[in-house]
Amino acid sequence: MPNHFKVSLLLLVCGVCAGAADFRLGIIGTDTSHVPVFTREFNDSTAPGFVPGFRVVAAWKGGSPDIPDSATRVDGFANELHDTYGV
Repeated sequence: MPNHFKVSLLLLVCGVCAGAADFRLGIIGTDTSHVPVFTREFNDSTAPGFVPGFRVVAAWKGGSPDIPDSATRVDGFANELHDTYGV
């Protein structure tokens, strides 16, 4: 699947939770720079584009193994989500 289509599939509503966030989100694929940007806008209330009512809580590491720019970035972006946003 081309990357521009994967971006549109990046976020999925995982379920409803109580508390600060109304919706818990999951990310499928951690091979693009969009991953930390979207996560920041949902998880960091100080972000300029903060979207209240949603929180990224899970991510599935994945990408396109046949595309070097995808395959080599999966772990880096996944680690950033974990270390910076607790995903």
